[in-house]
Amino acid sequence: TECLYELAMELGMENAPRQRGSLARALRRRLLSTKGLIVVDEADHLGRDVLEELRILVEEVEVGMVLVGNSRVYTQLTGGHRSEDFARLYSRVAKKRALTKAKKADVMAVADAWNVTGNAERDLLLQISERPGALRLVSKVLKLAVMYSGGEPLIRFGRAQLCKLLIDCLEDGFAPAAVVALLAHPAVTLGLEPAAARGLAHLFELALLRQDLPPQGPADFAATLQRMRGVIARDHHAHRRLKAMDDMAWSALEDFTLRLAAALAPLSQDHPAALAEHVGVLNDCLAALAPVDDAADPVERAFAAVMEALRLDSPHHPIGTLQRACSSIVWALRQETLRRIPGPTRLAIYGLAEARMIEADLVVLGGLNEGVWPAAVDPGPWVNRTMRTSLALAQPERDIGITAHDFVQNLLHSTVVATWSKRVGTTPVMPSRWVLRLRALLEAGGIDAKAQLEQSVLLLAAALDRPNKSAPVSMPQPKPDPMLRPRSFSVTEIEKLIRDPYAVFARRVLELEPLPSLGTAVEPSLRGMMFHEALSRYVQENASSLAELLAIGETVFAPSMTHPEVRHFWWPRFKRMAKAFIAEDTALMADVAARLVERSGHVMFTTGGAEHKLRARADRLDVTARGRVRFIDYKTGSVPSWEQVKSGLSPQLTLEAAILMQGSFADTLPTDVEDLLYIQIGGGKVPVKVTSLVEKFDVTAVAETHFARLKALLARYQEQEQAYLPRAVVFKERDTSDYDHLSRYAEWSRGGT
Repeated sequence: TECLYELAMELGMENAPRQRGSLARALRRRLLSTKGLIVVDEADHLGRDVLEELRILVEEVEVGMVLVGNSRVYTQLTGGHRSEDFARLYSRVAKKRALTKAKKADVMAVADAWNVTGNAERDLLLQISERPGALRLVSKVLKLAVMYSGGEPLIRFGRAQLCKLLIDCLEDGFAPAAVVALLAHPAVTLGLEPAAARGLAHLFELALLRQDLPPQGPADFAATLQRMRGVIARDHHAHRRLKAMDDMAWSALEDFTLRLAAALAPLSQDHPAALAEHVGVLNDCLAALAPVDDAADPVERAFAAVMEALRLDSPHHPIGTLQRACSSIVWALRQETLRRIPGPTRLAIYGLAEARMIEADLVVLGGLNEGVWPAAVDPGPWVNRTMRTSLALAQPERDIGITAHDFVQNLLHSTVVATWSKRVGTTPVMPSRWVLRLRALLEAGGIDAKAQLEQSVLLLAAALDRPNKSAPVSMPQPKPDPMLRPRSFSVTEIEKLIRDPYAVFARRVLELEPLPSLGTAVEPSLRGMMFHEALSRYVQENASSLAELLAIGETVFAPSMTHPEVRHFWWPRFKRMAKAFIAEDTALMADVAARLVERSGHVMFTTGGAEHKLRARADRLDVTARGRVRFIDYKTGSVPSWEQVKSGLSPQLTLEAAILMQGSFADTLPTDVEDLLYIQIGGGKVPVKVTSLVEKFDVTAVAETHFARLKALLARYQEQEQAYLPRAVVFKERDTSDYDHLSRYAEWSRGGT
């Protein structure tokens, strides 16, 4: 039935029935009186029932039939016990024709069809046709020749590559990674000088794309730039390069941003249109992104030709959206090839089929392992061996025979090196069965097993991998000149200097700053900034109610509410935190005479023969009615334990207290410390948690001790022999540092010194 249905499809009977009887009657009506000829290729795979159906059909409608295939087509009609089953069909065979060799005329006809005109090439095709496979092998060789000489897809070059990057931006919704890839293309200048365009592209990436809430598309570029300019001005931890930008630099970046938004704006259209219109939109975007420098360039000409062909072919394409049209454009750019004439080469890597047709001075047969060459037999999950025999299908072992033929053919080259692996990863593997048989044959001929193996290649490979000198990587101990060492620190940097001095060296001496990740997910640091800002405004505005704090929070969160995580997770946490904070703050305000937020202070001192500066910026200072100062530090993350604070591993608040005691926060502030408080404002199961350090130790005495230790520590770092060691006192061994890759921690921690 399936064979008859395929015949119906070939005859153009699109609505042919699938039932056997109805299908046969429909075919009779279609073929009746046509006096045609049915040609069945690979008829050796047809069983008795199918052949009988075809015989009945041919006799009833009086058409001819040719059964084409290998010798089995005829032998199964005459041989063995099956001769009786095929007797009726055999009696109607008018002519038997066996073609044991391809005719020269047929080979030349194939050569003419492929436009092969050279005498040497045509003679080679004749030689190939004498091998098993004949015309099929000739066609395969010609296809391989076209594939290898056809060049590479146009989409990998020049403006065509830029067009693909532009389409990727559209399909990815202008995701930061897609926009970065587009701006990295060397042709993108937006009409500016190339050097200036490169620098502004890097600033655009840093300011807009490498932050928590990247723009949602070209229409959002300008607004995001203005928002980020304000954020960077307020953020003391912003990237050094962004903090260094002046008004002229921001103006240049704004101009670049507007140019880029204008160039990409046409891609935002989503109305259905003809293919020609979509091609025009892409061409306009490309012209704005990268004006054409050389229209005579082969890549430019080829790209222009493809786009023009698509425009002319527009009437044959359905009306659709730009995204739908992009799939056709990408397909066309992949089909067009750009042929590059390679230079002379002495090395080629072939597959099994082409390797046995190519002559070479030296042939290396690689991967001669059992399971690879030959590959493991896979009979498949659906058809067992008995079913394969009944269906006249080849057994899986036939592939082993073909691979064995390839192995023998390649062994006939003048010089052959056969290689195999002893291990794959850590798993021992066996040489191919052919290697084992070949070695057994050589050993029977008197050649010892060790003498069979070529040792010179192994020795050369070992020599390549053997270093002249081997030494384990040691932990770095940089000791820069004291004049290059930093002498101004914030109180938060002191903890970093204690726990990971190498990070301070990399950031402050080498001036290497970690690059923020592309804005694909919001970072916890943004949550901390928004919570801090809301509480700072709450104190500055002398607010005292939950409604006022929530209103301030809505204002702070508004620019970020488009992000799902902010809207569905952070904002509910803020509301829980706000309710608990009001209760805690009311208790704290019972004896407060004044509240100050974001107050900066610093102290100058000399140690190690050099003047140093210690800076601090307190989240909140409460001046009590007793004329003493309470330090409050908000934490959205974890809070250090009082033991860590007292030991000096987390000295932020104690050093802030020391600066106050030096009279360096403000002339009008008292110098006595009331308390040091951590207020955890995460908004989790415990929305707000207040930790008082004065209940654990004498904060004044500890502050004086920590300040004295700091002077001694900084004095040591003014000595030439004091090194900046990596990961000196990390909180947890599995904690990572931004500079672990620079210090090669993974190497020296696993066997170095």
